[in-house]
Amino acid sequence: MNLREKIEKEITEKVMTKLASEKVELASTKDLDRKLKQLFAQQKKLDKINPAIKKLIEDQKSAKNMLDVFVRESESILSEFDKQAKDLGLSPDGVSQYKTLKNEISVSKSEYLR
Repeated sequence: MNLREKIEKEITEKVMTKLASEKVELASTKDLDRKLKQLFAQQKKLDKINPAIKKLIEDQKSAKNMLDVFVRESESILSEFDKQAKDLGLSPDGVSQYKTLKNEISVSKSEYLR
């Protein structure tokens, strides 16, 4: 192989390497664009969902506060009912509403107000 052929071969290899790297760069930019589109799509989705979640959390907090008030009022009523029943010599547990309210207070405290 003469000097000219060696130079041509070397130049050809360098050009091919350069072309191959350019092709990789172009493929990489397509991957970047695709990922950007995916990210933007998910961000847009979250932009719609997040306000609804925030509203639900506010509604939940308000409902829990009201439930807490009702539980405390119910406990007071149960206590008064219990006292009055005992003054009359009766068992408050014989009244179904008393037992149900007592049970629901327990459920409220264990499942909703923790």
